[in-house]
Amino acid sequence: MIKNKKYFLNISAIVAIFLLSFSYQAHAAVETGLSATANTAGYNTATSIQTFIGYGIQAILGVVGAVFFGILVYGGILWMFSDGDQNKITKARGMIFYAIAGILVVLGAYAITSFITTEIAQKALKE
Repeated sequence: MIKNKKYFLNISAIVAIFLLSFSYQAHAAVETGLSATANTAGYNTATSIQTFIGYGIQAILGVVGAVFFGILVYGGILWMFSDGDQNKITKARGMIFYAIAGILVVLGAYAITSFITTEIAQKALKE
């Protein structure tokens, strides 16, 4: 079981790094075009420190949400392979419950951060 857990964690880490690298590249490509267009139109494109911190918080929340999703999937796999053992089923159900609770908390925090970041960015553009 320990060997399978290490294998699962290694594969999960590789996939996460792979996906994060693509999202960064896509975001950088979009930002370059939008900034050039905004500069041509005469908008203020300077990113304030508050906006930068908000984007950092959103990135961290995204990673934490992905971790909770991984725990949710792991709990489901654990439940499928429990072979009717009540201890394993109880452990898996607990993992699934707390993973869903964690995802809901992260989604709420992400929504609040996104709203605040948007408001700050809009006020910075008006200045």
